Amino acid sequence: QPQGISPIKVIKWTAVAGGLLFAILTGMVIWSWSLRKNIRSSTERLSRELIERRHIQDALEESEERYRSLFNGMPVGLYRTTPSGEIMDANPALIEMYGYRDREDLLSMNSRDLYLDEKDRDQFMSAMEQDGIVRGFEVRMKRHDGTIRWIRNSGRVVRDDGGAVLFYEGSVEDITEHRHVREALEKEIAFSTTLIQDSPTYYVAIDAQGKTIMMNHTLLKALGYSMDEVTGADYLNTFVPESEREMLSGVFEKIVRMREPTVNENQILTKDGRQFLVEWHGRPVFKTNGELDYFFGVGIDITQRKQAQEERQRLENRLQQSYKMEALGTLAGGIAHDFNNILSSVLGFTELAKIKLAKGKDIEKELDEVLKAGARARDLVKQILTFSRQSGIQKSPIEITSMIKETLKFLRASLPTTIEIKQNLPSYETTVMADPTQIHQVIMNLCTNAAYAMKEKGGIIDIKVAEKELTDKAELEYKGLAPGRYLQLSIADTGSGIPGEIIDRIFDPFFTTKERGEGTGMGLSVVHGIIHDLGGAISVYSEPDKGTAFHLLFPRYIGERFEPFSPHSIVTMGKGRILFVDDEEGVIASGKEILENIGYTITPTTSASEALEIFRSGPDAFDLILTDMTMPKMTGIELSRQMLAIRPDIPIVLCTGSDIGVTPDIIRAAGIREMVMKPMTTNELAEAVYNALKTVNG
Repeated sequence: QPQGISPIKVIKWTAVAGGLLFAILTGMVIWSWSLRKNIRSSTERLSRELIERRHIQDALEESEERYRSLFNGMPVGLYRTTPSGEIMDANPALIEMYGYRDREDLLSMNSRDLYLDEKDRDQFMSAMEQDGIVRGFEVRMKRHDGTIRWIRNSGRVVRDDGGAVLFYEGSVEDITEHRHVREALEKEIAFSTTLIQDSPTYYVAIDAQGKTIMMNHTLLKALGYSMDEVTGADYLNTFVPESEREMLSGVFEKIVRMREPTVNENQILTKDGRQFLVEWHGRPVFKTNGELDYFFGVGIDITQRKQAQEERQRLENRLQQSYKMEALGTLAGGIAHDFNNILSSVLGFTELAKIKLAKGKDIEKELDEVLKAGARARDLVKQILTFSRQSGIQKSPIEITSMIKETLKFLRASLPTTIEIKQNLPSYETTVMADPTQIHQVIMNLCTNAAYAMKEKGGIIDIKVAEKELTDKAELEYKGLAPGRYLQLSIADTGSGIPGEIIDRIFDPFFTTKERGEGTGMGLSVVHGIIHDLGGAISVYSEPDKGTAFHLLFPRYIGERFEPFSPHSIVTMGKGRILFVDDEEGVIASGKEILENIGYTITPTTSASEALEIFRSGPDAFDLILTDMTMPKMTGIELSRQMLAIRPDIPIVLCTGSDIGVTPDIIRAAGIREMVMKPMTTNELAEAVYNALKTVNG
């Protein structure tokens, strides 16, 4: 104990020092615990940060690996360059595109060296710096081997936070083939456009609503419109005459329904009201969903062609008529011979009937022969009228064997006796659909040609008809025929024959080997045209000095058969009141008795004017009018019109000796129910009257 310090103070100071020491020790313990806690917390935080940094590093490495894999695996070229043009990076696709061996070779290049023209690179860079990004810049580049390729370059500028350029990056596609295809397509489109617009052919497109989409320059010029005027215009109401709109509307509907191209002719209306005829080849164009998109038509102006065809047809008709007249001259001797035979029969059997009648014997056989001769005379006149008429072609079912026989009868008298005609004609039906005049022309032409070939030495004309079934595909294609049954008419001669060097030309118009004035060279051309018009074919075989054979094929007609005239035909009986008018006393007398004998009441007159007055005075007194066609002052057609104006329901039968100028349309327009050709038999007259009355009485 220090001197002078009391024990209490010592204890007090000791207590203070102990407390202080305890406080220090306690503080140190607390600080140590806190430090240890902070160290542990920091260690844990540092550990977590290290783990996170490791994850981030792994993610960065993985991302870099994915980026590099994507970068290297892209099929398009990828690049990165400095602002001065040094290549920082390039993927394998770009290396291959530019034709370099490895990456280092390409990275040693400056991008400027890859452009064919540096101005293209400057333009690309300028656009990229201005806009920050450029897409689809097409430019030419040089490969390592010097070849030129077209590329599509897209790039962007990458800047730092301060706006300074770090690098450029982008992608490159080789579009050389695409460019070539596009250029070829552009050329084709330009060519097609020029072809369509400047073609002499008309082109038009019309949408599904009938509005005009497009017309080429040629059509616009022909119509007198501009493209602005026609675009959107209603096609039918603007460019088609009113008379043809309904027809053309039906054509459009058919095209859509059939979904196939079609060919049609119609008039086109110009801006100034003129019309011209166009042949259109139209087709529909459909959308992928099957709906109609538009119509497309290609047309040609056929106005002049039609006029030329009509003129040609007119000339051909005149030429055929001249041939018919020439043939009639050739046939004149045969016609006179046939008429004399008929008249001999009429006169002979009539005189024989008078002799037998005076002796009280039966004369029915003689009268039957007179009737048969009259029927032959009527048929002969009908053939002459048919052959000489100037009307158009009228096809009907005809017996070709009968036509051959009748023509040869006429021809025989005009041929020299040194020429023999042989016939091998079948007994079975040989009906074809043809115009009788044309068949006459064909037979006459070939037979007269055959006779001409034998005019010096004489010979034989051999005519045969036989059935032929055509099934051989090659033969059908060669002759242009359809499979089926045909009749073959063969006309052969034993004349001088046709030289081989000209046989291919014998059907050409105006080709002839005859002397001037002996032939026009149109005969065989006309024959060829007739046969093909009938749906048949013609061929020829010839050897010099051995003769010529023509073989004609006609499609067989299967239809109604025609019964020959018989004097014992059953007469149709009837009843009714008939006003009968004919300017021939003999026709009136015989017709009146015939009709009265089969049940009718007849009021006869030989004057059309008198008949009209009788009818006016009592139109209900008659059930039917029977009138001649050709009468003084008034024709039967005019008389019929005036009578029908008085009583529209009166049935009328017209009798005529010639049907020239009397067409079915004229008959129907006049209101006439039936027509009978003179000279008429009792059965024909009775049938016509009965049928006309039947249409009224039911």
